[in-house]
Amino acid sequence: MGILDLFRKQKTGYKLSGPAGRANLSPYDRKIVRERWERITELLNGGKPSQLRQAVIESHKLLDYGLQRLCPGPSLGEKLKLSRNLFSPAIYQGLQLAQDSGSKGI
Repeated sequence: MGILDLFRKQKTGYKLSGPAGRANLSPYDRKIVRERWERITELLNGGKPSQLRQAVIESHKLLDYGLQRLCPGPSLGEKLKLSRNLFSPAIYQGLQLAQDSGSKGI
């Protein structure tokens, strides 16, 4: 399950328990996720390099926001470790690689 699937299931009321036994996102959090995702989609559709860069930055922030609500931790890396069982191995590995690249400024 990828992060988008996670947020889509939250939108439909699917109950998800994280490693810490956290409940699903609140209605307020779902609204925030939808609004931020719409903004990311607009940036991606723009296609300019600066918009694509901003979409990546905003996606990183959105991932951190969602994980903080489901698996609180001091850093994105720690939240990812705590959320490992929420994602398929391939998605989790991709998120780890993206997080590692982002933390190195790549």
